[in-house]
Amino acid sequence: MLELSKITSGSSKTISLLAEMIKEIWAECLLKLHGRAVVNYLLYFVKEDALKIELKNEKFEYYFIEWNKEKIGFILLEDMDDVLNVSRFYIKEEYRNRGIGFKVFQRILVYAKKRKYKFIYLYINRKNFKALRFFQRLGFLKKCSVVRYIGSEKFLDDYKFIYEL
Repeated sequence: MLELSKITSGSSKTISLLAEMIKEIWAECLLKLHGRAVVNYLLYFVKEDALKIELKNEKFEYYFIEWNKEKIGFILLEDMDDVLNVSRFYIKEEYRNRGIGFKVFQRILVYAKKRKYKFIYLYINRKNFKALRFFQRLGFLKKCSVVRYIGSEKFLDDYKFIYEL
Protein backbone atom coordinates (compact mmCIF):
# COMPACT_ATOMS: atom_id res chain seq x y z
CA MET A 1 0.00 0.00 0.00
CA LEU A 2 1.40 3.39 -1.05
CA GLU A 3 1.48 6.36 1.30
CA LEU A 4 3.03 9.79 0.89
CA SER A 5 3.81 11.15 4.36
CA LYS A 6 4.44 14.88 4.55
CA ILE A 7 7.61 15.76 6.43
CA THR A 8 7.35 18.76 8.73
CA SER A 9 10.09 20.82 10.31
CA GLY A 10 9.13 19.68 13.81
CA SER A 11 10.94 16.40 14.40
CA SER A 12 14.74 16.29 14.32
CA LYS A 13 14.50 12.47 14.23
CA THR A 14 12.44 12.67 11.02
CA ILE A 15 14.82 15.20 9.46
CA SER A 16 17.77 12.99 10.39
CA LEU A 17 16.03 10.02 8.76
CA LEU A 18 15.43 12.06 5.59
CA ALA A 19 19.08 13.18 5.47
CA GLU A 20 20.26 9.57 5.85
CA MET A 21 17.85 8.35 3.18
CA ILE A 22 19.02 11.03 0.75
CA LYS A 23 22.63 10.06 1.40
CA GLU A 24 21.87 6.34 0.88
CA ILE A 25 19.79 6.68 -2.27
CA TRP A 26 22.01 9.30 -3.88
CA ALA A 27 25.03 7.10 -3.27
CA GLU A 28 23.40 4.26 -5.22
CA CYS A 29 21.81 6.40 -7.91
CA LEU A 30 23.77 9.60 -8.52
CA LEU A 31 27.25 8.19 -8.05
CA LYS A 32 27.06 6.43 -11.43
CA LEU A 33 25.89 9.61 -13.16
CA HIS A 34 28.03 12.28 -11.54
CA GLY A 35 30.92 10.70 -9.68
CA ARG A 36 31.98 10.99 -6.04
CA ALA A 37 33.05 14.66 -6.09
CA VAL A 38 29.70 15.95 -7.37
CA VAL A 39 27.65 13.68 -5.09
CA ASN A 40 29.67 14.78 -2.05
CA TYR A 41 29.17 18.39 -3.06
CA LEU A 42 25.40 17.90 -3.50
CA LEU A 43 25.15 16.14 -0.13
CA TYR A 44 26.41 19.30 1.53
CA PHE A 45 23.09 20.96 0.59
CA VAL A 46 20.91 18.26 2.13
CA LYS A 47 22.47 18.03 5.55
CA GLU A 48 20.06 18.31 8.46
CA ASP A 49 20.51 22.08 8.92
CA ALA A 50 19.86 22.73 5.24
CA LEU A 51 16.79 20.46 5.27
CA LYS A 52 15.39 22.30 8.30
CA ILE A 53 15.65 25.58 6.39
CA GLU A 54 13.96 24.09 3.32
CA LEU A 55 11.17 22.61 5.44
CA LYS A 56 10.41 26.04 6.92
CA ASN A 57 9.93 27.46 3.42
CA GLU A 58 6.23 27.32 2.59
CA LYS A 59 7.06 26.80 -1.09
CA PHE A 60 8.71 23.41 -0.39
CA GLU A 61 7.01 20.20 0.69
CA TYR A 62 8.96 17.01 1.35
CA TYR A 63 7.26 13.63 1.49
CA PHE A 64 8.45 10.18 2.42
CA ILE A 65 7.34 7.57 -0.08
CA GLU A 66 6.13 4.60 1.96
CA TRP A 67 5.28 1.13 0.70
CA ASN A 68 3.57 -1.22 3.15
CA LYS A 69 4.54 1.18 5.97
CA GLU A 70 8.26 1.09 5.04
CA LYS A 71 9.98 4.31 3.99
CA ILE A 72 11.39 3.56 0.54
CA GLY A 73 12.00 6.99 -0.95
CA PHE A 74 11.30 10.69 -0.86
CA ILE A 75 10.12 13.52 -3.04
CA LEU A 76 10.33 17.31 -2.90
CA LEU A 77 7.52 19.38 -4.39
CA GLU A 78 8.18 23.07 -4.99
CA ASP A 79 5.41 25.62 -5.55
CA MET A 80 6.40 28.01 -8.33
CA ASP A 81 3.07 29.87 -8.67
CA ASP A 82 1.31 28.14 -11.60
CA VAL A 83 4.03 25.46 -11.88
CA LEU A 84 4.72 22.51 -9.61
CA ASN A 85 8.40 21.65 -9.71
CA VAL A 86 9.05 18.00 -8.85
CA SER A 87 12.51 17.62 -7.42
CA ARG A 88 14.42 14.91 -5.60
CA PHE A 89 12.05 12.11 -6.62
CA TYR A 90 13.93 8.99 -5.54
CA ILE A 91 12.96 5.44 -4.67
CA LYS A 92 15.36 2.85 -3.26
CA GLU A 93 16.74 0.61 -5.97
CA GLU A 94 15.14 -2.61 -4.69
CA TYR A 95 11.67 -1.01 -5.00
CA ARG A 96 12.06 0.30 -8.54
CA ASN A 97 10.31 -1.31 -11.52
CA ARG A 98 7.31 -2.35 -9.41
CA GLY A 99 4.89 0.37 -10.50
CA ILE A 100 5.43 2.41 -7.33
CA GLY A 101 6.82 5.44 -9.18
CA PHE A 102 3.75 5.43 -11.43
CA LYS A 103 1.47 5.39 -8.38
CA VAL A 104 3.43 8.25 -6.81
CA PHE A 105 3.02 10.22 -10.02
CA GLN A 106 -0.76 9.60 -9.96
CA ARG A 107 -0.83 11.15 -6.48
CA ILE A 108 1.24 14.09 -7.70
CA LEU A 109 -1.26 14.65 -10.52
CA VAL A 110 -4.16 14.78 -8.07
CA TYR A 111 -2.16 17.17 -5.86
CA ALA A 112 -1.29 19.43 -8.82
CA LYS A 113 -4.82 19.52 -10.24
CA LYS A 114 -6.35 20.25 -6.83
CA ARG A 115 -4.03 23.24 -6.46
CA LYS A 116 -4.74 24.41 -10.03
CA TYR A 117 -1.18 24.23 -11.35
CA LYS A 118 -0.87 24.59 -15.12
CA PHE A 119 2.36 22.62 -15.50
CA ILE A 120 4.62 20.17 -13.74
CA TYR A 121 8.36 20.65 -14.31
CA LEU A 122 11.26 18.40 -13.52
CA TYR A 123 14.90 18.07 -14.45
CA ILE A 124 16.54 14.76 -15.34
CA ASN A 125 20.21 14.09 -15.91
CA ARG A 126 20.84 13.48 -19.61
CA LYS A 127 22.56 10.16 -18.83
CA ASN A 128 19.80 8.83 -16.55
CA PHE A 129 18.19 6.78 -19.30
CA LYS A 130 15.80 4.86 -17.02
CA ALA A 131 14.37 8.06 -15.55
CA LEU A 132 14.17 9.66 -19.01
CA ARG A 133 12.12 6.71 -20.32
CA PHE A 134 9.96 6.58 -17.20
CA PHE A 135 8.90 10.23 -17.34
CA GLN A 136 8.41 10.19 -21.10
CA ARG A 137 6.07 7.20 -20.69
CA LEU A 138 4.12 9.23 -18.14
CA GLY A 139 3.57 11.95 -20.75
CA PHE A 140 6.30 14.45 -19.91
CA LEU A 141 7.73 16.30 -22.89
CA LYS A 142 11.39 17.24 -23.18
CA LYS A 143 11.50 21.05 -23.34
CA CYS A 144 15.23 21.81 -23.50
CA SER A 145 18.71 20.94 -22.39
CA VAL A 146 19.95 22.77 -19.30
CA VAL A 147 23.47 22.87 -17.91
CA ARG A 148 23.30 24.21 -14.37
CA TYR A 149 26.31 25.43 -12.46
CA ILE A 150 26.02 24.19 -8.89
CA GLY A 151 29.20 25.76 -7.56
CA SER A 152 32.78 24.77 -6.93
CA GLU A 153 33.43 24.12 -10.66
CA LYS A 154 30.63 21.51 -10.80
CA PHE A 155 27.73 21.31 -13.25
CA LEU A 156 24.53 19.32 -13.73
CA ASP A 157 23.74 18.41 -17.34
CA ASP A 158 19.98 17.92 -17.47
CA TYR A 159 16.91 17.95 -19.64
CA LYS A 160 13.99 20.03 -18.50
CA PHE A 161 10.70 18.14 -18.82
CA ILE A 162 7.18 19.57 -18.77
CA TYR A 163 3.82 17.97 -18.14
CA GLU A 164 0.85 20.12 -19.09
CA LEU A 165 -2.21 19.80 -16.89
